[in-house]
Amino acid sequence: MNEVRRSAELSVGGVIDEQQFDKREDQKMAQEASVIFNAFDRLVTMMRVYPKGHPLLDEIATSCVERIERGIQAVGDIEVKIGAHAITTLNGTPCFSAESSEKNQYIWYNAYADGLQSVTFLPGLTSSELLGFLGIINKSHGGTIHSDDDTVTLLWELELEHIEYFAVEGFVDNNSLESFSNMTEPEAIAMITDAAIDPNSPATKTLHTMFSGLTLVQLDVFTRMQIDAQKRMVVQELKDTDLAYAFGVEPALIKKLAGEWTEGADLEYRLIEALLSIVRTAPASEAAARASDLIQDVTFQLLDSQLYNQARRILELLHDRRNLFKNSEIDPLGALLEKLSDPLQLEALLHILQVNTRERENLVKLLLLLGPQKVLRQVLNLLADEKRKVVAVAQLVDLCVAGLSPQTEAEFMNPELLKSPTYFQRLLGELADRDVEAFSPAPRLIRAALGTENPKTQTAALHFKHPVFKDAVLAEKYLVPLSQVTDEELRKLALEKLGTYHPGLFQASIRDSVLARDFQGRTHAELRFLMRVYLESSDEAADALRGMVDIAGWFKGGHREFAKMALAVLLEFDDPKARAVAEKRANTFWTHGDLKRSYAETLARFVPKLETEAAQ
Repeated sequence: MNEVRRSAELSVGGVIDEQQFDKREDQKMAQEASVIFNAFDRLVTMMRVYPKGHPLLDEIATSCVERIERGIQAVGDIEVKIGAHAITTLNGTPCFSAESSEKNQYIWYNAYADGLQSVTFLPGLTSSELLGFLGIINKSHGGTIHSDDDTVTLLWELELEHIEYFAVEGFVDNNSLESFSNMTEPEAIAMITDAAIDPNSPATKTLHTMFSGLTLVQLDVFTRMQIDAQKRMVVQELKDTDLAYAFGVEPALIKKLAGEWTEGADLEYRLIEALLSIVRTAPASEAAARASDLIQDVTFQLLDSQLYNQARRILELLHDRRNLFKNSEIDPLGALLEKLSDPLQLEALLHILQVNTRERENLVKLLLLLGPQKVLRQVLNLLADEKRKVVAVAQLVDLCVAGLSPQTEAEFMNPELLKSPTYFQRLLGELADRDVEAFSPAPRLIRAALGTENPKTQTAALHFKHPVFKDAVLAEKYLVPLSQVTDEELRKLALEKLGTYHPGLFQASIRDSVLARDFQGRTHAELRFLMRVYLESSDEAADALRGMVDIAGWFKGGHREFAKMALAVLLEFDDPKARAVAEKRANTFWTHGDLKRSYAETLARFVPKLETEAAQ
């Protein structure tokens, strides 16, 4: 309840009865909380489908945060009580339950059992805080919290700044939640009470069975050796024969294993190796399938915890051990790697790659370990999709460059990608300022881009500095035609490339542009520049430009404009023949009036200056 609002409204003449006000405010809080917790329900459902870091989750979480902010503006801080079967306001008005859930689920029971009593959402809440909070609630609901932890402990570790909660010591152990959750709250309390009164009662035996039913698993030989050594408080001596027996491996691998296992105390890494021993010795067994699933779960947990370097090491180990199956008909670790590179997981990691500056190097290595071809295919499709938001093109292109190999080069030339202007503009636009001579797809990408009819795509290709532009066939097929188009930037870039790599074609293109006497979107300034270049690069240019000046100018207005520009350029070069032609044309009845006036003005502007310079 926002006490400031309450006091302000009640102070207005004392008209509003305090109880009625509280009841009305409670109803408002219930309405806001109902909408918000239903949104949470939908978000948690999506969190089970999409991996942590996926942009869609960020988008939905941001929408939830915005809705919470609107609720806070309407009723103050959003405060609710967590119950075994329902969420209520602090005054007990129902807000949310399994019956009101669109998914017919109630994810808050386990958190309640762990002692969570109430939650308050404060102004300034962020989407990352909300996702972290709901992630713990979802883990608690799914029973995936480690037995040494509970909901409240994990929430405390998040250090949430804009989510406050009140908790008491939970009365249900995590190991018994599944059985315990089938009881109503009164039934559970009655059982605990009976057990406390009579330690020999049936209730006590039932609780003992529920709380002590731990599942035992068959430990691998190496783990048993380590446990025995710890009990005796001695350092376990590793022998080649012990390792060979523990893992069932060929002798050639023993030395390598011994070296890896005696370096440091990386327990997660050793756990994975122990699980891999099951896969190696009996790859087609049910135990191997369970071991693979556990490796997958551990890896996903590391990714969810943003421990990308550790996850990368596991993937490196999987790739290394996969070599053991090279000559086998089955590839169990290949199947495991395929599961880890699920498209949704890749999409999440690609999003994190763009926004997480600290982990980019590890993320690039990790992604490529998930399968270069598969990853590059997804990255390139993302770059080609104009409807998909790309936060940092540079990071995605870095990944493309790092993943380039003879095996992946063909991915860049996928015909479907080459139909997308967005693909060229994003990829080539980012590569343009880099040293790309070693980027082997560049020549074919540049040719493909120049061959499109999209000016932006062609411009992106011409921004490249690459030896492929030295190719005479490419120059004649693409650069010369592009030097004559109406798009100014594209035209100038094409001329620049011709001038750098093909002087002959450059001069021919300039000559054709001038003599065609067609503006083609060019400005007067650009055409005068072309005429100057033409004059400086060709002995025939002066005669050609004088011919353009020596016209009557009655029939084509464009030719008159070219004649005016040609005269100005020739007089800049102090051409006496052009001066004579212009004086004759300016003083004859047969010349168009507009052209006569322009010639007279140009001569008046240039001739005194030329005569002064000649006298000096």
